[in-house]
Formats: sequence, C-alpha cells, structure tokens
Amino acid sequence: MDHYIKKNQTRNVSVYRLRIFFDNKQNARSVSEQVLTEFAEVYPDVPAFRGYVNPYFKVTVGNFRTKSEAMKFLNQIKGQYPSVFLVRESL
Repeated sequence: MDHYIKKNQTRNVSVYRLRIFFDNKQNARSVSEQVLTEFAEVYPDVPAFRGYVNPYFKVTVGNFRTKSEAMKFLNQIKGQYPSVFLVRESL
C-alpha cells in the first residue's frame, strides 16, 4: 500500500477553466486586476485566478471537472465576457 501511495503522490489532476481576460498592453496589469475584482463581486463562489506568463496578464476562472460543466458556465457568462474561452490546466 505504501508503494502505491508514493507512486501516485505526484499525479496531476486536470481541470477545465475559463479564460475571461488576457492581454499584453501597457495597462494590462491594472485591467486584469479590475476584471478579477469585478468577476469576484458578481460570482463570489467561483474561484478566480490572475497570472502573468510573459508577455500576457491572464484572468482565469473556475475549477470544473468536466468539459460540459465548464461549457455550461461559459454560456452563462459569455454576454459579460465575449472573448471568453475554455482552457485545460493541470493542478
């Protein structure tokens, strides 16, 4: 049993998230903070993440286990975030 636990400790979990913002303009940092804050106010129960991967600031939301759950939420927020798209990430 210990062998099985050690072997699977480093196993990653894949989740689906929605990218609601990404940009590399001069004001992208402040805009990403604003987008994150506004999203958190409207959807306090949905986790939201802001990150920077050179040269882009990104705001990603959700931790969906299935693609269908993510797509359902994508359709719900598409009116507010027209450029939203689905991403798959490993945790």
